[in-house]
Amino acid sequence: MRKHPAFRRLTMGSVTVIELTEEDLIRKVGEREGEFAVLVYTPLCGTCKLALRMFGIVSEAIPGMAVYQCNINFAPMAVRTWNLTTVPSVLLFNEGQLIDRLNRIQSVDALFRFFKRETNGDT
Repeated sequence: MRKHPAFRRLTMGSVTVIELTEEDLIRKVGEREGEFAVLVYTPLCGTCKLALRMFGIVSEAIPGMAVYQCNINFAPMAVRTWNLTTVPSVLLFNEGQLIDRLNRIQSVDALFRFFKRETNGDT
């Protein structure tokens, strides 16, 4: 993945959340390999910063889940493609398809239940 000026890696415990450019995100989806989650955000959004912390915590509890973040200020094509209307949002992809999204990140528990339901079929 190509670095850009805002490239960041956020390490939360044993999980690293990698910043994707729009180009990287489109390429990752096009690879159609496995399951991964993307937190879409804007840098000046306070709720997004809280969601990123929750995203990191939940990611640690679900081993093997690839996690990324994408600043939608620099991803206009992604905004149109996946009809992104609010931040923060979590997009869950599997085999190159958007399988679900979470637009309201209320708590670590709600985010955890979202991931468990989508990754294991549990309720």
